[in-house]
Amino acid sequence: LGTCFLVFLVYLALGRGCGQSPTHSQSREVKPTPLGQHFDVSRTGTIRGRVQWEGDLPVVEELISAKNPIRIPRGSGARKRRPNPHRPVIHAQNQGVGSCVIYLRQVDLNRSRPWDHSPATVETRQGRMKIYQGESISNVGFVQRGAKLTLVSRDEWMSSIEVRGASFFRLNFPDPNRPLTLALNHEGLVKLQSGTGRGWMRTYLFVSEHPYFVRTDENGEFELSQVPDGTYEVVCWHPNWQIKLRDRHHGTSQVARLFFHDPLIQQREITVKAGEVTKVNFTLTSPPPPDSSKTLSAGKADSPSSP
Repeated sequence: LGTCFLVFLVYLALGRGCGQSPTHSQSREVKPTPLGQHFDVSRTGTIRGRVQWEGDLPVVEELISAKNPIRIPRGSGARKRRPNPHRPVIHAQNQGVGSCVIYLRQVDLNRSRPWDHSPATVETRQGRMKIYQGESISNVGFVQRGAKLTLVSRDEWMSSIEVRGASFFRLNFPDPNRPLTLALNHEGLVKLQSGTGRGWMRTYLFVSEHPYFVRTDENGEFELSQVPDGTYEVVCWHPNWQIKLRDRHHGTSQVARLFFHDPLIQQREITVKAGEVTKVNFTLTSPPPPDSSKTLSAGKADSPSSP
């Protein structure tokens, strides 16, 4: 226990802005922007489509780590294979890509439908991080700007979550099953990752003022309903599974954080007409393999047996 606690304190003391609590601007209450003041369902249409995989199936690197990264001393301990959190979910028969995020840009908030996504809870349990939202359990969730978000650790060991992107802070969970609630006040993409050396734990939150976000189903299909008539940019987003940087902890030599290459993003401009269905499809394929000479490892050089 003494070694575990000492290593955990080292993580908290890392001079990289990772030991921060929510800042004042993050902690203060910001009310969500009113939506739908001029929403008229008779002047809305539907966007429907599919995301298809094209070409050979991707080769996705598994991650290898210590079974308990904050307890393993340097150069020892059993290792365990971990799934890559960004591995594409591709249907075996029809090649549809599940869990892609589809969303709209250029939405008039006055004409938007009301926010209708369920509240989101970020939960860590047995070395995994998931977002619970309504009946959905996923690596991606949707939160209205200024609305409350719940985060909780179900693990018996000490845990922490680092929040990066549109918001930037760290939350520590010294005890299990004690939820923390806060508001995300900045619109944009938020990345959540482990702050205790479990680099394979990764989830995302899209913080938005409008509700026009959806994930593709197991067949790669999606639908955005009650979209006010007008012209929009439809965006398809999927995280990149290729690793750009492995950041190693100097005390244990374990991989503490993973940095991935830029996500796969496509966009289409469409026009929605009232009472009609507008169709739009996307095709994803494997990005070119990264230059191995540019895949970096901070803190310690990689070895063939390490992630």
